Amino acid sequence: SRTTPVLKNPNCAILATSANIGGTTSKTLKTASMAAFTEGAIKRLDPKFAQSFSFSAVNESAFVPLALIKANRTHKGERCFGEIDFLKIAGSNEVNNKTLTIGLFLGAEVSGEVNFESVDDDSVCSVAVMDPNNDSITNLASISSFYEIFVGSASAVLDTLDDLDYIFGPGQIVCIAIKTTASIDGQVSVTWFEQQ
Repeated sequence: SRTTPVLKNPNCAILATSANIGGTTSKTLKTASMAAFTEGAIKRLDPKFAQSFSFSAVNESAFVPLALIKANRTHKGERCFGEIDFLKIAGSNEVNNKTLTIGLFLGAEVSGEVNFESVDDDSVCSVAVMDPNNDSITNLASISSFYEIFVGSASAVLDTLDDLDYIFGPGQIVCIAIKTTASIDGQVSVTWFEQQ
């Protein structure tokens, strides 16, 4: 239904539907094939954003949630087609002789209060900061991380993710989780760009 060009993130919605208007007989929908494509090389021209999450005295041998990031389904009162494309993840461990593991999860169910707040007026993303000392991932036994980064004793690590194409669409929630070998203070930072 668009009548003007979309130069940033062109999207096409596709729908197959069946309706029996005025009747009472059930109708079955069948289709041989459907497809909607946006082709071409991705140019990372859209805005970039970053967030940092600090933690202290976390002593958890299993992953606990530090933050949740999602692409919103609506932005400025309109349906949102924006996507998150993770570019970098960094972690720091301020404690000697202890280690930190950072994991990224999809489908994590967390305990505790989840309060998403917009990154800023120009971003299509929202972030919820969790309390790793009190909150947990309740379905941890049935999910796996799709990416992990290991931070050694009293050090920092930066991983570049842009070649991995970790792209998440509207409504998808990425959980940033941490686990430690002892009580650790540190920080996790993520950088992403948004296909708006």
